[in-house]
Order: sequence, then C-alpha cells, then structure tokens
Amino acid sequence: MFMRECSATTDFTTQVSVDPWFWQRIGNAFVADAYDGGTCGNWGGPWAEMKWSSPNELLITYDQKARIFARNAVVGRVRITYRAVARYNVRNVGVSGAVRAR
Repeated sequence: MFMRECSATTDFTTQVSVDPWFWQRIGNAFVADAYDGGTCGNWGGPWAEMKWSSPNELLITYDQKARIFARNAVVGRVRITYRAVARYNVRNVGVSGAVRAR
C-alpha cells in the first residue's frame, strides 16, 4: 500500500499494488482518493487497510466515502475481496477505525 500525489490540483490517493517482484508490471489492485469526503490515513490519502487471508487471497477494507478509481477482483494469481466501512473521526471508533456497534 502506498500514497501518490501528483500535483497541487489533485487529491492524495491510496493505492494497493499486488506485485511479488515489485514494479514488474502486474499493476494496481485498488486506487482511491478522498475527494468525496471520508477519513484520511496518516499518509494523506483515504484510509484503507489490507490483510492477507492466504498467499493468494487479499482483503482490502476502505472508507465507504472514498472515491474509487480501480477495484480489481483478480491481479495475477491473487484474488481480492473488498469491504467498505463507515469511518468517522469521533470517540466511538475502535482500533481499526471501523465504527463500533452499540
């Protein structure tokens, strides 16, 4: 996962790339910005988390208000699932940032 910011007129993006050989043209799995609101991660782009379920399965959790540019279900041999969650900058937020059930 990384952040990209291209100029003063564009927002920071959060990107997840699945590439076992690092920059060998496999490509991005997920690209989003926070143009439509939502919370941002410490890096400036919209909040997201990723978790490997197995060597070939990845879960990407992201703020439901993020504006999505890419959300690929398969990259190379990796299957990717996504989960949009409500995130708020309030005290009722758990460690992961997802809103706790009341």
